[in-house]
Amino acid sequence: FTQLGKYDKIKTVNAVGGQSLKLNCDNMSSGAQVTIGTPGRVLDLMTRNVLKMDSISVFVMDEADDLLKDNFIDQVKEIILKLPTDCQICLFSATWAPKILSITQKFMNEPTKILVKPDKLSLEGITQFYINTDKEIYKLEVLFDIYKKIMISQTIIYVNTKTKAEWLHNELVNSGHTVSLMHGLMSKADRNKV
Repeated sequence: FTQLGKYDKIKTVNAVGGQSLKLNCDNMSSGAQVTIGTPGRVLDLMTRNVLKMDSISVFVMDEADDLLKDNFIDQVKEIILKLPTDCQICLFSATWAPKILSITQKFMNEPTKILVKPDKLSLEGITQFYINTDKEIYKLEVLFDIYKKIMISQTIIYVNTKTKAEWLHNELVNSGHTVSLMHGLMSKADRNKV
């Protein structure tokens, strides 16, 4: 958003944990038009009266299904209650559980809903393959076979544990592949580098 804002001279504040709170406050005081942040940091800026809630005209929540769950719901509720009554609220998510949708009815005012049924999602332009390996130990060998047979410039591989991610990273590097590793236990700075 900051890159896009350069063309229209829109000043953006990145208000997330790990960023300097003083820098956030200074940037807010010097006339930021857009604040992008996590619920905790936004609440902190609100409490300090640095983020002026009465001047917010549009409130956008991405990954709203996650932010309306137990971990963040109280923080989000506190933020929404302080929004001006004429503020446009936009919620975005790839998935909407019925329970989460019912929560949105408590603070949305006659919203326009654009919901796509799961069986209607388009995978047009995406080629998918599935290879059934009888045992876990065969997966790496199959992956190497795929790389030998198909010219692939970039790949994202998802695994379900940090340990498996580190193991696969090491195996691929030892085989001469250029690989980057990312997982949730890495520092924010390291994840940003990746």
